[in-house]
Amino acid sequence: MDGVDEPTHTLIQITDLHVERTGVDSRYRSDTLTVFEAALRRIEDSGLRPAAILLTGDLVEGGRPEEYRRL
Repeated sequence: MDGVDEPTHTLIQITDLHVERTGVDSRYRSDTLTVFEAALRRIEDSGLRPAAILLTGDLVEGGRPEEYRRL
């Protein structure tokens, strides 16, 4: 690129995980932790080596300690 350096770092942002307690009848119709784990596997399988993975937004659904422990 003319006058622009090539990127030196890769950042990946994953937002609004909404991890719930185990066994909850989720309004998302899936186990959001399983979806998050699949996303991490895809990142790993892609060969990308990000400088950081940023987790932002609502990490858990209800703010319950068991949701945070599960995450």
